[in-house]
Amino acid sequence: MGYTHYWEIADWDFDEWQKTWPKIINDVPRIIEASGVSMMGPMALPDENTENDDDEYDEDDDESVTPPLVDIKKGIFINGIEKDIHEDS
Repeated sequence: MGYTHYWEIADWDFDEWQKTWPKIINDVPRIIEASGVSMMGPMALPDENTENDDDEYDEDDDESVTPPLVDIKKGIFINGIEKDIHEDS
């Protein structure tokens, strides 16, 4: 269990949201950079060719660390790294 927040947009077609969303996407990378906090994106899913089918974060596996996801279509996904990681589902 982690410290997690999820938000959903009730009406993606709402005019104000359509104007605001691109601005948010533009600002988030600058906010992340200015925060000085190391962040990652969604956990990399295990490779289907590996024996480990566990999707838990492995701090010794650099491939499980992905960059923060900030995308106008896919949304925003940021998470802490190592001991600062929280629930990822």
